[in-house]
Amino acid sequence: MQQDLPEPPRRLDVENFLLYRLSMLSRKLSDAMEAYYGPRHGLQRAQWRMLMLIGSEPRCTASTLVRRASLDAVAVHRAVGQLIHAGLVIRSPSAADGRAKLLRLSARGQRVHDETVPVAMTFERRVLSELSPAQARFLLEALARLESVNWVADADGGDAHVKDGRIGPAMQSNGGPRAASRARTRARLRG
Repeated sequence: MQQDLPEPPRRLDVENFLLYRLSMLSRKLSDAMEAYYGPRHGLQRAQWRMLMLIGSEPRCTASTLVRRASLDAVAVHRAVGQLIHAGLVIRSPSAADGRAKLLRLSARGQRVHDETVPVAMTFERRVLSELSPAQARFLLEALARLESVNWVADADGGDAHVKDGRIGPAMQSNGGPRAASRARTRARLRG
């Protein structure tokens, strides 16, 4: 379904610009969660994100975390190093690939993970409770759809498009590393 979108204004209304609004909402929600885990466990946002990812995929590598966290490699390696130094994560050589280092939670890291996950899940339910069940389902489905697109901004006109340059049914879904997580979220909402 090719969509006819309204002509973009010549001046950007930042307060109503979708990317700005999504970024601000993400920041607001992340700040609220950080207010919980920061003081209790001395974790910063990137460290908490790595702890949660390692907890959800034991024995992963830093390169796996780079892909899943949508952070640059330097930020991931820094956060992982801090978690190792704090005794929350253990790094060990991979038997399959001598160059790779596998990451897993230490006993202390597992305790922090297990304490924090229910709080995060409750917070997610609280956020979604601001919407009707139909709105919550629509939001999660819309986010999943937008996340599955290989977005490219055309330098000439700023058009958001996929590889074939069309907005519509030709968009290619890449599934991505978050697809399973999105499916679990949708299942929790239904259940």
